[in-house]
Amino acid sequence: MPEVIAVMKDIFFAAKIRETAKHKGIDTAIVRSYEDMFDFLNRRTKLLIFDLREGFDFTIVKDIKGNRLFSDIGLIGFLPHVNTELKNEALSAGFDRVYSRGEFSKKLAEII
Repeated sequence: MPEVIAVMKDIFFAAKIRETAKHKGIDTAIVRSYEDMFDFLNRRTKLLIFDLREGFDFTIVKDIKGNRLFSDIGLIGFLPHVNTELKNEALSAGFDRVYSRGEFSKKLAEII
């Protein structure tokens, strides 16, 4: 049962997250769709990571935060570049933190 679930299609970032988590002894699942994410989501999950560049559906945040079993899970998003509008939309929707791709990559070990 994963503690961290990352929803993305970018194999470079998926591998980077997987390796960083493995190094820290954290069980991680990398999935390509929201449906797969919900299949892996469990009470041990502490963090969800989303790639926000591919037309993110912000209703997913309401589904997660609205479920009392999962409302305490941290939500992290990352963007291709500084996109203030999308970042503000994500934070307003309920994301705990939103990073640029570069910042996310640099801080990955401390994020997870």
